[in-house]
Amino acid sequence: MRRMSCGRSSMADGNCSFCGKAASQVFRIISSNGAKICNECVGRCADMIADEYRKVAKDVQFPEKGDDET
Repeated sequence: MRRMSCGRSSMADGNCSFCGKAASQVFRIISSNGAKICNECVGRCADMIADEYRKVAKDVQFPEKGDDET
């Protein structure tokens, strides 16, 4: 498995590829494959994914208890 570099970045490490904030404006920047993402954008992405899961989960029909018994 490929390791991603992770840690507190300096200004020399540039800006978040998503929001454009400098490393000095955020807690952490993660860099991989030429893209950089700050902790704030990671949080926004996690919220969006969680919202999608909640939407899908409410549409899932779970079998009634005992329906799988023959």
